[in-house]
Amino acid sequence: RTSRSAMGNSTPMKSPVPASPFVICEGGGCVFGFMLRLAEGVDLGVDIEHGDPPDQALHVTGIVPGGAIEAWNKQCVGGLGAGKVVMRGDKIVAVNGQSEADKMLEECRQKTMLRLTVVRGDPDCTIPAPWMPATMGRRHPLGQQGQLAASQLKLLAPPGAPMGLG
Repeated sequence: RTSRSAMGNSTPMKSPVPASPFVICEGGGCVFGFMLRLAEGVDLGVDIEHGDPPDQALHVTGIVPGGAIEAWNKQCVGGLGAGKVVMRGDKIVAVNGQSEADKMLEECRQKTMLRLTVVRGDPDCTIPAPWMPATMGRRHPLGQQGQLAASQLKLLAPPGAPMGLG
């Protein structure tokens, strides 16, 4: 038998952030996606605002302590997923394939598994179409090899009334 001390540090290693879409554009903007599982009794934990069409994004205005997003952010810090920390100013543009604000909010309230697509800054590059909701592909023309230009995702209207999801 091997003693615990002979095996080295018994503290479990931090789980790596799973691989998921992440694109950094030349102009500094980026788009990333990730899956998030909401534990029972834990809210998403994000303060958001959204405007009227055509601005369907959920604008992140704050992170609520104790929520799932704060836990996600802690998992990302200092590792390969550091760029995927959700922060104030980010825009959630899709939740589980839904891209309309009301439908994204409904997904966040009713589902425990959330596939989020987040835009930071002003992406000026091409985003692979599979990362975007199917409805966006139908509304916007696709470029070469099934890609969607990030400029087609620009958010036009200013954020509206504040809404909290946590």
